[in-house]
Amino acid sequence: MTLQRHILLSGGTGYIGGRVARALLEHGDHIYFIIRPGSNLKQYYQNNSNITCISTDSSDEEALKLMSLHPPDAFVHLATYYRRNLTNLNYRDLLDSNINMPTRWLVLSLEVGCQTIVNTASYWQESDQPPHAATNLYASTKASFEAVIAGFVQSHALRAVTLRLFDVYGPDDPRPKIFTLIRNAMINKQSLDLSPGEQLHHFTHIKDVVNGYMHLLSNLEKYPPIQHHKFDLAGPRASLREAVAVYVDLFGGTPTLNWGALPYNAGQIHTPCLTSPLPGWFYSYDLRQGLQTLVE
Repeated sequence: MTLQRHILLSGGTGYIGGRVARALLEHGDHIYFIIRPGSNLKQYYQNNSNITCISTDSSDEEALKLMSLHPPDAFVHLATYYRRNLTNLNYRDLLDSNINMPTRWLVLSLEVGCQTIVNTASYWQESDQPPHAATNLYASTKASFEAVIAGFVQSHALRAVTLRLFDVYGPDDPRPKIFTLIRNAMINKQSLDLSPGEQLHHFTHIKDVVNGYMHLLSNLEKYPPIQHHKFDLAGPRASLREAVAVYVDLFGGTPTLNWGALPYNAGQIHTPCLTSPLPGWFYSYDLRQGLQTLVE
């Protein structure tokens, strides 16, 4: 019989976090679901006895009371805030969402006896050019929270594991990712301006990413506390041009793609840096198999 785990989860209304949440529920786990006011839970979350919702507007006392009956076995942090174009308003949201918010929930989880955090990082935190620093403010905020974790690892004997994600894709993705943009351009018979497209990516299917989190949660005892363990969930590597060619071939369209009409993004990573893969995890979708799921 599988023992039920209690998981404090941030980001569960997002594309990746939502699918991790579904996998946890299918496993029989109980989720403390951190949600912002006004967030809509997916239909399959409604009236589920294995979900306890905790609003970000809750007081610390209210949140601690909800979690105290069954303290979380792990805080799984998947929430993130990203904006390509910063303004005087949203840079504050970036700092609050990516540093202050997860720090608060880490502290609260520790107060009820949770000694484990599973954090999520971005490959944009490490440039492929010296000095290999974060490439933008978003990546810097993600790196800053890792520094916060490092402090708690030492002061509270925390078990910390960070999974670094690359280019995650999959069906029903509401985010304006490249394959969605190309699909819309083909359907609407519009041209699409793109960068030169020679940059390399590790395209990782959403199912492989979810399997990575579930595999880690089932093997946390292998990663001792008072250490911050960091691993990659990296799928197969291909240039943007190569991936787009596969997708267009599968979709069967003839898009007008203006390669080189746009410059590369500031701080563009052309060859993502890899560290250690998560032990025991392997991607199951090669690029063509994964992209096939977008057109079925």
